[in-house]
Amino acid sequence: MNMLLENYSAKDITVTLKTNYGKTLCTERIGKRTRSIRLKFNFSQMPDDKYLFVVENGKDRVVKEMNVTTTEPVPVIEQKFVSQRMISMR
Repeated sequence: MNMLLENYSAKDITVTLKTNYGKTLCTERIGKRTRSIRLKFNFSQMPDDKYLFVVENGKDRVVKEMNVTTTEPVPVIEQKFVSQRMISMR
């Protein structure tokens, strides 16, 4: 998953990826002089669950929920199976 952040506050930003149970998986700190940054998160090996992205700048806090679900493999051609993964955010 790709994330683009733009910093209009001129404050340091912290991006934290957490499990639904509050365990911190990853934290990225972005300096106040950085106006925009792209972050890449790989969920291919993560179990199906709900994850939270928390973006904070010391004053404001935004929490975005993301659901990762995998569907059952479906036969495509000649009994080859394709597993589909869906990621949804609120």
